[in-house]
Amino acid sequence: MTESTDRIAAITERVRDLLQQQDAVTLRIYLDDQHGSDLADLIEALEPEQRVALVEFLPAEMAADALAEMEEIEKPGELLVQLQPERIGEIVEEMADDDAADIIGELEPEDQAKVLSSLPVPEATEIEELLGYP
Repeated sequence: MTESTDRIAAITERVRDLLQQQDAVTLRIYLDDQHGSDLADLIEALEPEQRVALVEFLPAEMAADALAEMEEIEKPGELLVQLQPERIGEIVEEMADDDAADIIGELEPEDQAKVLSSLPVPEATEIEELLGYP
């Protein structure tokens, strides 16, 4: 294993432990200095139910950065729609509109509607306009 792989594995294991303990405060402190792409890698390394739990525990800005950095094949939008509508709105509001449109655009129409309905009308309208562009 490379040093980077070892570091990611250690962080992932620590995060799994904190999620199991439901220790949101320590988890946030532990991940506070992580870049969005590192958080995306971490989310991708977790089991599906752990992914949802981590995104729930993260501050909205950190969750938005991580989802925006996730690979399309990891389906960040599908992770997003597993959250409660209020939480979806908090996270999407922290995203750049083009990042939000990219993620939402990969969803089925009913899931797109769920995400857009969680947003204030002006923001939902901006993202809908972006969804209309190729």
